[in-house]
Amino acid sequence: MKEQTAEIKLNKETIKVIGYREDDLWYALGLEVSILGHGETFQEATSLLEELIQDQIRFCNENGMSYHYRSEEKYFQLYEELRERTRN
Repeated sequence: MKEQTAEIKLNKETIKVIGYREDDLWYALGLEVSILGHGETFQEATSLLEELIQDQIRFCNENGMSYHYRSEEKYFQLYEELRERTRN
């Protein structure tokens, strides 16, 4: 499978993740924050993404900024389509 989904739980929030493979790397996009992680496996990409999100939250909190920069709606639709496919 070239595409996967996951969720990252941070405090009281859940970040939806779309993972996709391109060439030799996996990429994991956090939809609610528009941050991209990468790695040799989907799990590595998701782990890096979680670290990057935590760093972004920390930076934004220290500077009175919001860390929510939603991805385009088409990625949320793709997430739902992928989740539906894996249910069936």
